[in-house]
Amino acid sequence: MADYDSAFTGVQIDAALTKANSAVQPADLPSGPKGDTGDTGPTGPSGPTGPTGPTGPAGADGATGATGDTGPAGADGADGADGATGAQGIQGVQGIKGDTGDTGSAGADSTVAGPAGPTGPAGPTGPAGADGNDGAVGDTGPQGIQGIQGIQGDTGAAGADGAAGSDATVNATNVAAAGGVLSDPTGVTGADAITNIMSLTQAEYDDIATPNASTFYLITDA
Repeated sequence: MADYDSAFTGVQIDAALTKANSAVQPADLPSGPKGDTGDTGPTGPSGPTGPTGPTGPAGADGATGATGDTGPAGADGADGADGATGAQGIQGVQGIKGDTGDTGSAGADSTVAGPAGPTGPAGPTGPAGADGNDGAVGDTGPQGIQGIQGIQGDTGAAGADGAAGSDATVNATNVAAAGGVLSDPTGVTGADAITNIMSLTQAEYDDIATPNASTFYLITDA
C-alpha cells in the first residue's frame, strides 16, 4: 500500500467508516429506473509502446520480367588514316663467320644449271719444226740474203681436258661461286627453300599471273 498524507486523524477516519457501515446500504433501497448512459470520459493517456515483434518471413521473389528488345547496332566508325611508313633501320654489322658445319645430305637435283667450271690449262707447245736448209756459202763479201723460212712444224698434241665444271647440285660452294644466296630450311618445320630472288616494281609484280611460291620478290617502289 502506498503512503499518503491525510488532513484527518485516524480516529476521525474510523468514526466516519463506522457511520458509513451503519448507514442504509444501497442494496436495502428500492432500485429506481436506470439512468441514461453518461458521456464518454476523456481518452486516457497512451500506454508505453510495446516491444517490437519478431520480423516476419521474407516474401517470395516476384517473377522475372521479360527481356526487352535489343537496341539497333550503332553505325560503324570511319576507318583511321594509314600511318606513315617508318624509316628503314640501319644495317647491322656483319657477324663473325661461324665454323663450317658438317656436310649435309645430298639434295635433290636442281633445275638451275650450275656455273661453268674454270677453263683447263693450255696444252704444251708442240715441238719446233725442222730448220730449213742453209743457203750456199757465198764469197766473203756482203752478207748473203736470208735463207727461206723453214716449214711450219706439225700441230702439237691437244692439251689435257680441264677440270669438269661444277654439277647442278645446290650447295654453299656452288651458290657462292655463282654469286647467289643459299636458302637452307633444314631443321625448320614447315619452311620452304627460296630458289630465286628478284627485285621489281609493284606494277611488274601485278603483271605476274601466278607468282612462284619459291621466289622471293622485292618490291622496289613500295
